[in-house]
Amino acid sequence: MSKHFAAGRFSFALSLMAGLLFGQAVAAQSLARLPQDPQAYEVVNRVLTFESGGVVHLNAAKEDGIAWLVDQAFTQGRIVVEVRGVDVMQRSFVGLAFHGGGRHSFDAVYTRPFNFNAADPEKKARSLQYMSLPDNAWDILREKSPGKYEAAILPPPAAEAWVRLTLEIESRRLRVFVNDASTPSLTVDLLNDRLKGRIGLWVGNNSAGWFRNLTIQPRK
Repeated sequence: MSKHFAAGRFSFALSLMAGLLFGQAVAAQSLARLPQDPQAYEVVNRVLTFESGGVVHLNAAKEDGIAWLVDQAFTQGRIVVEVRGVDVMQRSFVGLAFHGGGRHSFDAVYTRPFNFNAADPEKKARSLQYMSLPDNAWDILREKSPGKYEAAILPPPAAEAWVRLTLEIESRRLRVFVNDASTPSLTVDLLNDRLKGRIGLWVGNNSAGWFRNLTIQPRK
């Protein structure tokens, strides 16, 4: 058994076990790996490539980019994905878009790996971000509600390590768990009125990103 396959099975088992503990009537639509078929994605402002171990890569370019998963609408439940960025200041924003309604209409949770182990506590507290476009971009939220929609990741991972994001969405409440943490790093109320939409792999301005081990567990 290959290391990549064993790791994928282990990640899938953890996600499935957690799903049994989250609410009731969770119908698991589980993907142990992201699709390795370009037809499974609708890519906006990026080039998508596949790497070994079931990894999907989006290249760096100006402005943000998204690889929408075709035929993957989501309302509430759990989404788990592993992401990886680089340790380059202001050039690594990597995460997941959800409730997508268009190119500039979606919610997202993303990481800033260059802040994971920052010496400045203020920068460290900006490691994890929620935003809701088009009306509540990160800078607007930081100005209007400092510290409410972003958080540190404790314990902080290495900047270029794989980071597992677990998004639990129930009605308008979002909780984000990172890696093996038993308590959420970020808990907020969603700021959009869509509450249903597409799921996509997201990277920010001038950022590349790597993604693997996606699991989607919708809740009725």
